[in-house]
Amino acid sequence: MAKIDRTEEIEEIADLAEAVMELLEEEGEPEAPDLDQVILDALARQNVFNVEVVSAMAALTAGKLGQSQFDALIKEMRQVHHAVMDAVSLWAETKSAEDD
Repeated sequence: MAKIDRTEEIEEIADLAEAVMELLEEEGEPEAPDLDQVILDALARQNVFNVEVVSAMAALTAGKLGQSQFDALIKEMRQVHHAVMDAVSLWAETKSAEDD
């Protein structure tokens, strides 16, 4: 079975994922994010993480997974976790305010 090099495809999707993150950073309100913004940020970070996972899997299958790539994957995983927790916290605050 022939190996398929998906490096270009992974890089293209990674560029698109980073562009989404940049757009959210440019258009967002960092001092007072609303629930939609926080959820979109979490989803965008999850998207970047997914690309990192696929990239790491590709490197692993090629025998090229380095420590720095693994460290970057763990860092991105932490950022996803924090973004999701921010979204959940803001959602809970919003829900609590609606219930009052």
